Amino acid sequence: MNTNIQRHLGMLAVFAIAATGCDGGPETAGIDGTGAPAPTPVAAAAYGRMTGSGSFVVNGVTYDTTKVAVSVDGVPGTIFDIAVGDVVLVTGTMRSTSAATGVAQKAVLEHAVVGPVESVDTANNSIMALGQQVLLDNATFDRSSIPQSSVAGLAVGDIVEVSGFRDELTRVVASRVEKRAVGMPGLRAAGRVANLDIAAKRFEINALTVDYAAAAVTPGSGGSLAAGDLVEVSGVRMGAADELLAERVVFKPTDVVANAGAYVNLEGYLTALDLDDPQSFEVAGLPITTTSATEKDGAPGYGARTEVKGELSTSGTLVASNVRTPFAIPPGTHTLSGLVFDAYTGPVANVPVDIWVDTGGGGFSWWYVSGHGFYTDAAGRYEVKGLPSAPLKLWVGAVRQGFMQPCAVTVHMTSDITRDIEVVREETLNSFAPPRPITALEPTLTGTVYEVTSTGRQPVVDAYLYADGADGNGLVLANTRTDLSGRYFLCDMQPGMDLQIWVGGQLAKEIYPVGGPPSTTLDIEIDVEKP
Repeated sequence: MNTNIQRHLGMLAVFAIAATGCDGGPETAGIDGTGAPAPTPVAAAAYGRMTGSGSFVVNGVTYDTTKVAVSVDGVPGTIFDIAVGDVVLVTGTMRSTSAATGVAQKAVLEHAVVGPVESVDTANNSIMALGQQVLLDNATFDRSSIPQSSVAGLAVGDIVEVSGFRDELTRVVASRVEKRAVGMPGLRAAGRVANLDIAAKRFEINALTVDYAAAAVTPGSGGSLAAGDLVEVSGVRMGAADELLAERVVFKPTDVVANAGAYVNLEGYLTALDLDDPQSFEVAGLPITTTSATEKDGAPGYGARTEVKGELSTSGTLVASNVRTPFAIPPGTHTLSGLVFDAYTGPVANVPVDIWVDTGGGGFSWWYVSGHGFYTDAAGRYEVKGLPSAPLKLWVGAVRQGFMQPCAVTVHMTSDITRDIEVVREETLNSFAPPRPITALEPTLTGTVYEVTSTGRQPVVDAYLYADGADGNGLVLANTRTDLSGRYFLCDMQPGMDLQIWVGGQLAKEIYPVGGPPSTTLDIEIDVEKP
């Protein structure tokens, strides 16, 4: 950790604040003995950027740090190891949920990435470090180690410590960047496990290959490491093939850790959104749920920093009292309506119709905005009113148990529009030559899913494939299952979609990007059989 003089000077005032007893002790009675008793302290936690000049402020609350215990990347530290811009988890107490001051008992700083810079993209203000894409638009740069205080001060080979947030694509949205001396030990990254090879003891996190043969592994609730797990990996050196030789692999879906009943003040980016229940989502990996009493300012969506306040339930879900995001809800008067049907059995009733408003580089769920879902009626018809009048692109998904939607549906909303959506019964895919949708549009994506086994390459029957948007919005834009020959068919595949292949309830492979003209044949090889 590079502790510098400026940081020491900047933090001296923290102790001056602490000396005043800021929110630290009980209220005393008045001179006449009639003063009100001190209120019971509220257990509190905050996760966000450290701000302020000469004080320790996280998400607008100034904390007394007199007796705080500090941890930096799992190692005991001091308050001087945390600088303005660092993303920290603070636990302690507050006088009330509306108080502007609190007492910090613990402060935890865990860097999102520590490792070598592999490429610098000054045009897009980003870097690749230890195989992770780091976005720098809102980052604070350490002046003592990065002279130009910008991406221009970084070069390939520099070792950087990046504090920041994870977004829905597990990219790092940097809040603070510091350059450290070459040769200092300690490399770390976090993200979703992909291309897991249990036999070879390897997996990938974005563009980083991790060799975990000698690592201590703390698995998730499933009891073993699995594809799709969110993990944090750490080690001290790279292997000959540019692999991180991990010493620890820890299942870590969120950095926000607090006790049930605590009042949590949280900032971060959406990491997941449940489009079957858009009132539920994740920020910084922490499950959030809203109620009719939740105060809402804007719509939670990908690509925008979101602030949430509320109480942590015994299940580990934050019940939000307030949600704030810069995504303004565009006004509108347009109506989207149509019929959801199966070509062979007719209209399909009670199908949830999900709509994602694409704002370009992000977006949000219309279910969240409206506060309720949209379903087809007994005649298979749906109608959604009040959609934005601006010429925005809408992604529409209609998925019900027992049915698939092989063709993506995109609508450019410039007026009232009627758009029918074709679904197919899963049982019709259980054949060697299932019929294709009658409304199929190009570009199409077809091919065979193969399993690599000890006896050779075999087609995989009943593999589940689905495509969602390039921003990982969670909306199933198109989905299907492989037939008895292991073949699949998807259509109207827009550029930049993300294709996931699931077998036996486990994510077997993720391919990005897919879609876009011309129509493509894509055979997919997966490793299902493991020792």
